[in-house]
Amino acid sequence: MLVFVFLLADCPACQGYSKTLKELNAKYGPDKFFFCGIFPGNYSKKEEMKQYRERYKIPFPLLADPEMKLAKKLNAHVSPEVFVTRPNGAIEYQGRIDDLYYNAGKRKPMILHHDLQDALESIRMNKPVLVPRTQAIGCIIQDQTA
Repeated sequence: MLVFVFLLADCPACQGYSKTLKELNAKYGPDKFFFCGIFPGNYSKKEEMKQYRERYKIPFPLLADPEMKLAKKLNAHVSPEVFVTRPNGAIEYQGRIDDLYYNAGKRKPMILHHDLQDALESIRMNKPVLVPRTQAIGCIIQDQTA
């Protein structure tokens, strides 16, 4: 299974979720999931991606999607937005990491729903994902190729 996480280097939500993503990668990555950070468009240059990896100690690959081919294929509009896909491209989960943010830049005092973790755990246990789609909240990904 592939876990695509759309990121923007200067997005506070992406920066804030780096620890959670590292923890999920450590817990589920070795088992059945391959995490990959995707930087869509030309927002983040290679040097910014490198600095992001170093600053937040991201252990999984970070790839540029300058022409937004993957972003368009998956219909990604927000960062961070996560897509858990099968090798054939079928999407098992799409959306937020958890419910910490309820609006752009607005955080709850406590996380109540760990959507990505729940989806990964269901897939790991060969069970259907109970909530296969949630609304990601973060920084808007603008199509710079149009």
